[in-house]
Amino acid sequence: MDTVISKKNLAAHALDQLHQMIAPAPVSYDGLYAGRSGLALYYCYLSIYKENDEYDSTAMSLLHEIFDNLENPSGTTFNGYTLSIGLTGFTYMLYHLYGEGFLPGFDIKRNLQALDTYIYESSLEDLKNGNTDFMHGPLGSMLYFAERLPDPEIEGYILSLLDAMNKLAVSDERGLRYTNARMEKEAGENEEPIDLGLAHGNTGILLVLLRLYEKGICMDMIRQIIHDSIRFILSYQEVPDIENGRYSFFPTELYKVSNHRFLTPRLGWCYGDLNIVLLLYRAGRIMDNPEWISRATHIGMHTIERKDPASSMIYDSIFCHGSAGMAQVYRCLYKESSNSAYATAYEYWLDRTLDYISEDEKKCFITNETDLLSGPPGVALVLLSYLCEEQLNWDKVMLL
Repeated sequence: MDTVISKKNLAAHALDQLHQMIAPAPVSYDGLYAGRSGLALYYCYLSIYKENDEYDSTAMSLLHEIFDNLENPSGTTFNGYTLSIGLTGFTYMLYHLYGEGFLPGFDIKRNLQALDTYIYESSLEDLKNGNTDFMHGPLGSMLYFAERLPDPEIEGYILSLLDAMNKLAVSDERGLRYTNARMEKEAGENEEPIDLGLAHGNTGILLVLLRLYEKGICMDMIRQIIHDSIRFILSYQEVPDIENGRYSFFPTELYKVSNHRFLTPRLGWCYGDLNIVLLLYRAGRIMDNPEWISRATHIGMHTIERKDPASSMIYDSIFCHGSAGMAQVYRCLYKESSNSAYATAYEYWLDRTLDYISEDEKKCFITNETDLLSGPPGVALVLLSYLCEEQLNWDKVMLL
Protein backbone atom coordinates (compact mmCIF):
# COMPACT_ATOMS: atom_id res chain seq x y z
CA MET A 1 0.00 0.00 0.00
CA ASP A 2 2.82 2.40 0.87
CA THR A 3 4.43 1.62 -2.50
CA VAL A 4 1.22 2.52 -4.33
CA ILE A 5 0.90 5.79 -2.39
CA SER A 6 4.53 6.63 -3.09
CA LYS A 7 4.05 5.97 -6.82
CA LYS A 8 0.89 8.08 -6.86
CA ASN A 9 2.85 10.91 -5.25
CA LEU A 10 5.62 10.57 -7.83
CA ALA A 11 3.05 10.61 -10.65
CA ALA A 12 1.32 13.68 -9.18
CA HIS A 13 4.66 15.48 -8.95
CA ALA A 14 5.51 14.47 -12.53
CA LEU A 15 2.11 15.76 -13.69
CA ASP A 16 2.82 19.13 -12.08
CA GLN A 17 6.23 19.13 -13.73
CA LEU A 18 4.65 18.50 -17.13
CA HIS A 19 2.03 21.18 -16.54
CA GLN A 20 4.73 23.73 -15.83
CA MET A 21 6.05 23.04 -19.34
CA ILE A 22 2.62 23.14 -20.99
CA ALA A 23 0.96 26.17 -19.36
CA PRO A 24 3.34 28.96 -20.46
CA ALA A 25 4.12 27.56 -23.91
CA PRO A 26 2.93 29.56 -26.93
CA VAL A 27 0.41 27.69 -29.11
CA SER A 28 0.90 27.98 -32.85
CA TYR A 29 -1.70 25.54 -34.17
CA ASP A 30 -5.34 24.56 -33.65
CA GLY A 31 -5.02 20.79 -34.23
CA LEU A 32 -5.74 17.80 -31.99
CA TYR A 33 -2.46 15.93 -32.08
CA ALA A 34 -0.58 19.22 -32.01
CA GLY A 35 -2.24 22.44 -30.85
CA ARG A 36 -5.24 24.02 -29.12
CA SER A 37 -7.67 21.13 -29.69
CA GLY A 38 -5.34 18.71 -27.94
CA LEU A 39 -4.71 21.19 -25.15
CA ALA A 40 -8.46 21.65 -24.62
CA LEU A 41 -8.75 17.87 -24.19
CA TYR A 42 -5.90 17.91 -21.68
CA TYR A 43 -7.30 20.81 -19.62
CA CYS A 44 -10.78 19.26 -19.42
CA TYR A 45 -9.41 16.04 -17.98
CA LEU A 46 -7.00 17.93 -15.74
CA SER A 47 -10.01 19.75 -14.27
CA ILE A 48 -11.49 16.38 -13.20
CA TYR A 49 -8.36 15.34 -11.34
CA LYS A 50 -7.65 18.73 -9.80
CA GLU A 51 -11.34 19.44 -9.11
CA ASN A 52 -10.60 22.98 -10.19
CA ASP A 53 -12.87 24.97 -12.52
CA GLU A 54 -9.91 27.13 -13.52
CA TYR A 55 -8.66 24.39 -15.82
CA ASP A 56 -12.10 23.88 -17.32
CA SER A 57 -12.22 27.63 -18.01
CA THR A 58 -8.84 27.41 -19.75
CA ALA A 59 -10.21 24.64 -21.98
CA MET A 60 -13.26 26.74 -22.85
CA SER A 61 -11.03 29.71 -23.66
CA LEU A 62 -9.03 27.54 -26.05
CA LEU A 63 -12.24 26.38 -27.76
CA HIS A 64 -13.49 29.96 -28.13
CA GLU A 65 -10.13 30.91 -29.64
CA ILE A 66 -10.42 28.11 -32.20
CA PHE A 67 -13.96 29.14 -33.16
CA ASP A 68 -12.80 32.76 -33.47
CA ASN A 69 -9.96 31.61 -35.73
CA LEU A 70 -12.44 29.70 -37.91
CA GLU A 71 -14.44 32.89 -38.38
CA ASN A 72 -11.28 34.54 -39.70
CA PRO A 73 -9.85 32.58 -42.68
CA SER A 74 -6.42 34.08 -42.14
CA GLY A 75 -6.51 33.19 -38.44
CA THR A 76 -7.08 29.45 -38.36
CA THR A 77 -4.07 27.15 -38.33
CA PHE A 78 -5.82 23.89 -39.21
CA ASN A 79 -4.10 22.01 -42.00
CA GLY A 80 -6.95 20.59 -44.06
CA TYR A 81 -9.54 18.16 -42.75
CA THR A 82 -7.45 15.43 -41.05
CA LEU A 83 -7.66 14.00 -37.54
CA SER A 84 -4.08 14.87 -36.62
CA ILE A 85 -3.82 18.57 -37.47
CA GLY A 86 -7.03 19.34 -39.34
CA LEU A 87 -10.71 19.97 -38.72
CA THR A 88 -11.62 16.34 -38.01
CA GLY A 89 -9.47 16.39 -34.88
CA PHE A 90 -11.26 19.51 -33.68
CA THR A 91 -14.78 18.23 -34.37
CA TYR A 92 -14.02 14.80 -32.88
CA MET A 93 -12.59 16.42 -29.77
CA LEU A 94 -15.67 18.66 -29.44
CA TYR A 95 -18.06 15.74 -29.82
CA HIS A 96 -16.03 13.69 -27.35
CA LEU A 97 -16.11 16.47 -24.75
CA TYR A 98 -19.83 16.94 -25.39
CA GLY A 99 -20.44 13.23 -24.80
CA GLU A 100 -18.37 13.30 -21.60
CA GLY A 101 -20.47 16.16 -20.20
CA PHE A 102 -17.94 18.99 -20.57
CA LEU A 103 -20.10 21.04 -22.98
CA PRO A 104 -23.65 21.19 -21.56
CA GLY A 105 -26.05 22.97 -23.88
CA PHE A 106 -23.70 22.84 -26.87
CA ASP A 107 -25.68 22.41 -30.09
CA ILE A 108 -23.67 19.78 -31.96
CA LYS A 109 -25.76 19.75 -35.13
CA ARG A 110 -25.88 23.51 -35.56
CA ASN A 111 -22.24 24.14 -34.72
CA LEU A 112 -20.72 21.26 -36.67
CA GLN A 113 -22.95 20.75 -39.71
CA ALA A 114 -20.96 22.91 -42.12
CA LEU A 115 -17.67 21.47 -40.84
CA ASP A 116 -19.02 17.92 -41.21
CA THR A 117 -19.87 18.59 -44.85
CA TYR A 118 -16.39 19.90 -45.52
CA ILE A 119 -14.80 16.91 -43.76
CA TYR A 120 -16.91 14.44 -45.73
CA GLU A 121 -16.24 16.05 -49.12
CA SER A 122 -12.51 16.33 -48.43
CA SER A 123 -12.32 12.75 -47.18
CA LEU A 124 -14.13 11.40 -50.22
CA GLU A 125 -11.81 13.27 -52.56
CA ASP A 126 -8.78 11.99 -50.67
CA LEU A 127 -10.03 8.40 -50.81
CA LYS A 128 -10.44 8.72 -54.57
CA ASN A 129 -6.75 9.67 -54.63
CA GLY A 130 -5.84 6.52 -52.71
CA ASN A 131 -5.27 8.00 -49.24
CA THR A 132 -6.13 5.37 -46.58
CA ASP A 133 -4.36 7.02 -43.65
CA PHE A 134 -5.83 7.21 -40.13
CA MET A 135 -3.87 10.17 -38.79
CA HIS A 136 -3.50 12.13 -42.02
CA GLY A 137 -6.41 10.89 -44.10
CA PRO A 138 -10.04 9.76 -44.40
CA LEU A 139 -9.95 6.95 -41.82
CA GLY A 140 -9.70 9.48 -39.02
CA SER A 141 -12.84 11.14 -40.41
CA MET A 142 -14.63 7.79 -40.51
CA LEU A 143 -13.82 7.19 -36.85
CA TYR A 144 -15.24 10.61 -36.00
CA PHE A 145 -18.37 9.97 -38.06
CA ALA A 146 -18.78 6.57 -36.34
CA GLU A 147 -18.99 8.38 -32.99
CA ARG A 148 -21.65 10.72 -34.40
CA LEU A 149 -24.09 7.86 -35.08
CA PRO A 150 -27.03 7.53 -35.08
CA ASP A 151 -27.57 10.41 -37.48
CA PRO A 152 -29.07 9.83 -40.95
CA GLU A 153 -26.93 12.46 -42.68
CA ILE A 154 -23.72 11.19 -41.05
CA GLU A 155 -24.63 7.59 -41.91
CA GLY A 156 -24.97 8.65 -45.54
CA TYR A 157 -21.47 10.09 -45.41
CA ILE A 158 -20.12 6.86 -43.96
CA LEU A 159 -21.79 4.66 -46.58
CA SER A 160 -20.36 6.81 -49.36
CA LEU A 161 -16.87 6.67 -47.85
CA LEU A 162 -17.10 2.90 -47.39
CA ASP A 163 -18.03 2.52 -51.05
CA ALA A 164 -14.92 4.49 -52.03
CA MET A 165 -12.84 2.40 -49.61
CA ASN A 166 -14.02 -0.83 -51.24
CA LYS A 167 -12.59 0.31 -54.56
CA LEU A 168 -9.13 0.56 -52.96
CA ALA A 169 -9.10 -2.96 -51.51
CA VAL A 170 -6.70 -5.45 -53.07
CA SER A 171 -7.33 -9.19 -52.69
CA ASP A 172 -5.35 -12.32 -53.54
CA GLU A 173 -4.75 -15.78 -52.11
CA ARG A 174 -3.22 -14.29 -48.93
CA GLY A 175 -6.22 -12.11 -48.15
CA LEU A 176 -7.21 -8.45 -48.38
CA ARG A 177 -5.24 -5.26 -47.79
CA TYR A 178 -5.17 -1.56 -48.56
CA THR A 179 -2.17 0.20 -50.04
CA ASN A 180 -0.97 3.58 -48.84
CA ALA A 181 -0.81 6.45 -51.35
CA ARG A 182 1.78 8.27 -49.25
CA MET A 183 4.07 5.25 -49.37
CA GLU A 184 3.42 4.78 -53.08
CA LYS A 185 4.84 8.23 -53.79
CA GLU A 186 8.01 7.30 -51.93
CA ALA A 187 8.33 3.72 -53.26
CA GLY A 188 7.45 4.37 -56.89
CA GLU A 189 4.48 3.43 -59.02
CA ASN A 190 5.74 -0.10 -59.73
CA GLU A 191 5.56 -1.13 -56.08
CA GLU A 192 2.60 -2.07 -53.89
CA PRO A 193 3.54 -0.68 -50.47
CA ILE A 194 1.49 -1.85 -47.49
CA ASP A 195 1.70 -0.31 -44.03
CA LEU A 196 0.58 -2.66 -41.25
CA GLY A 197 0.54 -0.04 -38.47
CA LEU A 198 -2.17 1.84 -36.60
CA ALA A 199 -1.22 5.44 -37.32
CA HIS A 200 -0.99 5.13 -41.11
CA GLY A 201 -1.80 1.58 -42.12
CA ASN A 202 -4.02 -1.47 -42.22
CA THR A 203 -4.34 -2.03 -38.47
CA GLY A 204 -5.74 1.48 -38.10
CA ILE A 205 -8.15 0.89 -41.00
CA LEU A 206 -9.46 -2.34 -39.46
CA LEU A 207 -9.87 -0.82 -35.99
CA VAL A 208 -11.99 1.95 -37.52
CA LEU A 209 -14.06 -0.61 -39.44
CA LEU A 210 -14.60 -2.55 -36.20
CA ARG A 211 -16.01 0.61 -34.64
CA LEU A 212 -18.44 0.94 -37.54
CA TYR A 213 -19.35 -2.74 -37.14
CA GLU A 214 -20.16 -2.14 -33.48
CA LYS A 215 -22.45 0.69 -34.61
CA GLY A 216 -24.34 -1.69 -36.90
CA ILE A 217 -23.04 -0.32 -40.21
CA CYS A 218 -22.65 -2.77 -43.15
CA MET A 219 -21.99 -5.61 -40.74
CA ASP A 220 -21.83 -8.48 -43.24
CA MET A 221 -19.45 -6.60 -45.52
CA ILE A 222 -17.21 -5.41 -42.70
CA ARG A 223 -17.10 -8.88 -41.13
CA GLN A 224 -15.78 -10.29 -44.40
CA ILE A 225 -13.22 -7.48 -44.75
CA ILE A 226 -11.97 -8.06 -41.19
CA HIS A 227 -11.64 -11.82 -41.73
CA ASP A 228 -9.84 -11.47 -45.06
CA SER A 229 -7.58 -8.67 -43.81
CA ILE A 230 -6.55 -10.48 -40.63
CA ARG A 231 -5.81 -13.56 -42.75
CA PHE A 232 -3.53 -11.38 -44.87
CA ILE A 233 -1.72 -9.91 -41.86
CA LEU A 234 -1.26 -13.28 -40.15
CA SER A 235 0.19 -14.75 -43.34
CA TYR A 236 3.24 -12.56 -42.70
CA GLN A 237 3.78 -13.67 -39.10
CA GLU A 238 7.33 -14.84 -38.47
CA VAL A 239 9.12 -16.49 -35.56
CA PRO A 240 11.35 -13.97 -33.73
CA ASP A 241 15.06 -14.74 -33.72
CA ILE A 242 16.30 -13.08 -30.54
CA GLU A 243 19.91 -14.23 -30.89
CA ASN A 244 20.16 -12.45 -34.24
CA GLY A 245 18.34 -9.32 -33.10
CA ARG A 246 14.94 -10.04 -34.71
CA TYR A 247 12.39 -9.40 -31.99
CA SER A 248 9.19 -8.80 -33.95
CA PHE A 249 6.55 -11.20 -35.22
CA PHE A 250 5.44 -8.91 -38.04
CA PRO A 251 7.03 -6.49 -40.49
CA THR A 252 5.82 -2.91 -40.22
CA GLU A 253 5.85 -2.36 -43.97
CA LEU A 254 5.53 -4.69 -46.97
CA TYR A 255 6.44 -4.14 -50.60
CA LYS A 256 4.58 -6.76 -52.59
CA VAL A 257 6.31 -6.40 -55.96
CA SER A 258 9.88 -6.59 -54.67
CA ASN A 259 8.81 -8.87 -51.79
CA HIS A 260 10.72 -6.64 -49.37
CA ARG A 261 9.64 -6.70 -45.71
CA PHE A 262 10.71 -3.92 -43.40
CA LEU A 263 11.36 -5.39 -39.95
CA THR A 264 11.91 -3.21 -36.90
CA PRO A 265 11.79 -3.96 -33.16
CA ARG A 266 9.58 -0.91 -32.62
CA LEU A 267 6.93 -1.21 -29.93
CA GLY A 268 4.56 1.71 -29.52
CA TRP A 269 1.18 3.23 -30.18
CA CYS A 270 1.98 4.09 -33.79
CA TYR A 271 3.15 0.79 -35.28
CA GLY A 272 4.66 -2.59 -34.43
CA ASP A 273 3.51 -5.89 -32.94
CA LEU A 274 1.35 -4.27 -30.24
CA ASN A 275 -0.93 -2.78 -32.90
CA ILE A 276 -1.69 -6.24 -34.23
CA VAL A 277 -2.17 -7.63 -30.71
CA LEU A 278 -4.78 -4.92 -30.07
CA LEU A 279 -6.49 -5.65 -33.41
CA LEU A 280 -6.67 -9.40 -32.73
CA TYR A 281 -8.07 -8.96 -29.22
CA ARG A 282 -10.68 -6.42 -30.28
CA ALA A 283 -11.74 -8.27 -33.42
CA GLY A 284 -11.76 -11.55 -31.51
CA ARG A 285 -13.99 -10.09 -28.81
CA ILE A 286 -16.38 -8.30 -31.15
CA MET A 287 -16.65 -11.18 -33.65
CA ASP A 288 -16.36 -13.99 -31.12
CA ASN A 289 -13.23 -15.56 -32.58
CA PRO A 290 -11.23 -17.44 -29.89
CA GLU A 291 -8.44 -18.24 -32.35
CA TRP A 292 -7.62 -14.55 -32.82
CA ILE A 293 -7.69 -14.00 -29.07
CA SER A 294 -5.32 -16.94 -28.53
CA ARG A 295 -2.96 -15.59 -31.19
CA ALA A 296 -3.09 -12.14 -29.58
CA THR A 297 -2.16 -13.59 -26.19
CA HIS A 298 0.78 -15.54 -27.63
CA ILE A 299 2.23 -12.46 -29.31
CA GLY A 300 1.29 -10.11 -26.48
CA MET A 301 3.08 -12.16 -23.85
CA HIS A 302 6.22 -12.02 -25.99
CA THR A 303 6.07 -8.21 -26.23
CA ILE A 304 6.01 -7.92 -22.43
CA GLU A 305 9.57 -9.27 -22.28
CA ARG A 306 10.86 -6.62 -24.68
CA LYS A 307 11.93 -3.96 -22.17
CA ASP A 308 15.34 -2.74 -23.32
CA PRO A 309 15.84 -0.20 -26.14
CA ALA A 310 17.30 -2.83 -28.48
CA SER A 311 14.10 -4.91 -28.40
CA SER A 312 11.54 -2.10 -28.06
CA MET A 313 13.13 1.07 -29.51
CA ILE A 314 11.81 2.99 -26.49
CA TYR A 315 14.14 5.87 -25.61
CA ASP A 316 11.81 8.48 -24.08
CA SER A 317 8.39 9.07 -22.56
CA ILE A 318 6.41 10.45 -25.51
CA PHE A 319 3.03 9.00 -26.44
CA CYS A 320 3.57 8.17 -30.10
CA HIS A 321 6.48 5.73 -29.76
CA GLY A 322 7.66 6.17 -26.19
CA SER A 323 6.98 4.71 -22.75
CA ALA A 324 3.75 6.67 -22.07
CA GLY A 325 2.15 5.30 -25.22
CA MET A 326 3.35 1.81 -24.28
CA ALA A 327 1.76 2.16 -20.84
CA GLN A 328 -1.58 3.26 -22.27
CA VAL A 329 -1.63 0.49 -24.89
CA TYR A 330 -0.98 -2.15 -22.22
CA ARG A 331 -3.72 -0.58 -20.09
CA CYS A 332 -6.03 -0.95 -23.08
CA LEU A 333 -4.96 -4.57 -23.64
CA TYR A 334 -5.75 -5.33 -20.02
CA LYS A 335 -9.25 -3.90 -20.50
CA GLU A 336 -9.69 -5.94 -23.70
CA SER A 337 -8.44 -9.24 -22.26
CA SER A 338 -8.54 -9.06 -18.41
CA ASN A 339 -5.08 -10.67 -18.53
CA SER A 340 -3.21 -9.45 -15.43
CA ALA A 341 0.13 -9.71 -17.24
CA TYR A 342 -0.84 -6.60 -19.19
CA ALA A 343 -1.64 -4.73 -15.97
CA THR A 344 1.89 -5.56 -14.79
CA ALA A 345 3.33 -4.35 -18.10
CA TYR A 346 1.29 -1.15 -17.76
CA GLU A 347 2.83 -0.51 -14.33
CA TYR A 348 6.34 -1.21 -15.66
CA TRP A 349 6.05 1.29 -18.52
CA LEU A 350 4.44 3.83 -16.22
CA ASP A 351 7.52 3.56 -14.00
CA ARG A 352 9.78 4.05 -17.01
CA THR A 353 7.72 7.11 -17.98
CA LEU A 354 8.27 8.65 -14.56
CA ASP A 355 11.99 7.96 -14.96
CA TYR A 356 12.18 9.60 -18.40
CA ILE A 357 10.26 12.83 -17.79
CA SER A 358 13.02 14.99 -16.28
CA GLU A 359 15.42 13.95 -19.02
CA ASP A 360 12.85 14.60 -21.74
CA GLU A 361 12.27 18.15 -20.47
CA LYS A 362 15.75 18.97 -21.74
CA LYS A 363 15.49 16.79 -24.84
CA CYS A 364 12.44 15.75 -26.88
CA PHE A 365 9.94 18.11 -25.17
CA ILE A 366 11.82 21.18 -26.37
CA THR A 367 9.67 22.91 -29.07
CA ASN A 368 6.96 20.21 -28.59
CA GLU A 369 5.37 21.64 -25.41
CA THR A 370 1.82 21.62 -26.86
CA ASP A 371 2.10 18.41 -28.90
CA LEU A 372 -0.14 15.50 -27.86
CA LEU A 373 1.90 12.86 -29.69
CA SER A 374 5.44 14.07 -29.07
CA GLY A 375 5.22 16.39 -26.09
CA PRO A 376 4.09 16.77 -22.47
CA PRO A 377 0.27 16.82 -23.00
CA GLY A 378 0.10 13.21 -24.19
CA VAL A 379 2.29 12.02 -21.32
CA ALA A 380 0.21 14.06 -18.88
CA LEU A 381 -3.02 12.43 -20.08
CA VAL A 382 -1.49 9.00 -19.45
CA LEU A 383 -0.60 10.08 -15.90
CA LEU A 384 -4.12 11.45 -15.40
CA SER A 385 -5.56 8.04 -16.32
CA TYR A 386 -3.37 6.54 -13.59
CA LEU A 387 -4.12 9.17 -10.96
CA CYS A 388 -7.89 9.54 -11.39
CA GLU A 389 -10.25 7.22 -9.57
CA GLU A 390 -12.76 7.29 -12.42
CA GLN A 391 -12.33 5.96 -15.95
CA LEU A 392 -11.06 8.61 -18.37
CA ASN A 393 -11.97 8.09 -22.01
CA TRP A 394 -9.62 10.52 -23.74
CA ASP A 395 -7.74 7.65 -25.41
CA LYS A 396 -10.72 6.97 -27.69
CA VAL A 397 -9.32 9.68 -29.94
CA MET A 398 -6.20 7.48 -30.25
CA LEU A 399 -8.22 4.38 -31.29
CA LEU A 400 -7.61 2.75 -27.90
